[in-house]
Amino acid sequence: MDQRLINQILNNLISNAIKYSPVSPRVKINLEESDDEIILSVSDNGIGIPENDKKYIFDAFYRASNAKLIQGNGLGLNIIKESLNTQGGDITFKSQAEKGTTFYVHLPKEIFLYKNN
Repeated sequence: MDQRLINQILNNLISNAIKYSPVSPRVKINLEESDDEIILSVSDNGIGIPENDKKYIFDAFYRASNAKLIQGNGLGLNIIKESLNTQGGDITFKSQAEKGTTFYVHLPKEIFLYKNN
């Protein structure tokens, strides 16, 4: 896995967590390991994603209905999802409007393995 890609994903998710949170954002970053994957999560106490917007949140140029007045172009989550898919990973989320959002980046362990030559 490209280290720059991981940095870009993490930077984008943290930036979004801060941007879509109130004056005093609380951002939590967690890293977990299971038998077959690494899960990186970023949680916030922000505006959340309304139920009607959830199915479109990874579409290019899509902005949630409660985010229209916040600067952005709707590309960040789409780029993350597409980049992860090319590496065998994925991104999922849980969100409640006005309560916050947690994004989960799923990375297969095998992409971190390499041969020593």
